[in-house]
Amino acid sequence: MRALLIGLIVLGFMGIPLEGVTSPAHPANEAVIEVLDFQMSPSLVRGVEENKTGLMKELTRNERVKLVEIRESVAQGTKETPENTENFLTESGSKLISAGDYKKALDLIKNLPGKARENIQIRTLEYFANLKGWVMDKDQVCKINWWALRTELIKLGDNEATPMLVIFLKDKDPYLRLYAAELLSHIGDKRALKDLREAGESDENSNVRKNAKWAYEQISGKKF
Repeated sequence: MRALLIGLIVLGFMGIPLEGVTSPAHPANEAVIEVLDFQMSPSLVRGVEENKTGLMKELTRNERVKLVEIRESVAQGTKETPENTENFLTESGSKLISAGDYKKALDLIKNLPGKARENIQIRTLEYFANLKGWVMDKDQVCKINWWALRTELIKLGDNEATPMLVIFLKDKDPYLRLYAAELLSHIGDKRALKDLREAGESDENSNVRKNAKWAYEQISGKKF
């Protein structure tokens, strides 16, 4: 599997700022309005690649649209706008991690002020970014940080992490799904029951199914 993340950026009309929708990487007359996420399996690469190429041609014909890689879209100006960076991470950080760009996610988190880093969703993202670094590259520092964050998140048991955990419960990486289910079992938020049941019934990985069933039973108090 390989993935391509592309930011779709719309330029303002006649220099009119697009207030309230700017990303941390762009001035006021530009806005990241969407992320095009192409997930390509080996058997479908050719068809998806052709569709992607056609879509790109159509978009680039519009003079008001500029396409940039998501890495470019978050690489500039983030230190000057920590609030925008925090918003970007909570909205799109999971896509960076899912695509394997955990280092970029960690860099953005590192540059956040202390208070923003304590945001439970940011802490959850940091947890999965470090887990991804360990899974992908066997990075020992990531392993240590991941385990420390695991202990912290279990101890906190903050159900504000639930929406982010549910996102990772559906990630393509089975390790991320596995540990999302584990953390959900410790948090005990009933909002996750539907997603845990689906994972327990149909996830392709037996260990993920096992963890999802266990989490479901811990939260609901009922047999799966």
